[in-house]
Amino acid sequence: MGKKVYEVEEFLKKPLELKKEIRAEEDHIASLRSIVDDRTTHLSHTAGRNLSKNNDAFEKVMAEIVEAEKALEEKRQKLTYSRRSVEALISQMPGEKERQILRYKYLKGLQMGNIRYIMELPKSTAYDLLYAAMRQASKIYRKMQKKNEIRTTPDSAGPVRTRKM
Repeated sequence: MGKKVYEVEEFLKKPLELKKEIRAEEDHIASLRSIVDDRTTHLSHTAGRNLSKNNDAFEKVMAEIVEAEKALEEKRQKLTYSRRSVEALISQMPGEKERQILRYKYLKGLQMGNIRYIMELPKSTAYDLLYAAMRQASKIYRKMQKKNEIRTTPDSAGPVRTRKM
């Protein structure tokens, strides 16, 4: 695939990448909360001993949780805008099968084997369809960029428009 198709593929992959980052951030927050729970249990058993040292550590972990939750919320907002932009692009595709294959691959994260099975397509037909869809998506992506319709954050480019199906 050419450079232009590569560029649109990076754009289409963004929601899946953000979902992975969100899962990692959620796991990080869960582990921090586990530390807090362990500290709280430990503090109740060691009341009075090294209290200031324990409070400092507790405060640091709590501050890290707050920061991680802020980062998580920002990533969730980016995911929302990224998904909307990707869906806006896909909705402009002229063919239903092209829209379907891009949704399965880039919004649902399915592998080509699963997509072929769902769409009941031979391997070569599925890859030909994906390639054609990516070339069309690349053209639409460039038009959306020119119109400033690519939006990944609340403060980025103009409104996301979708075509009713």
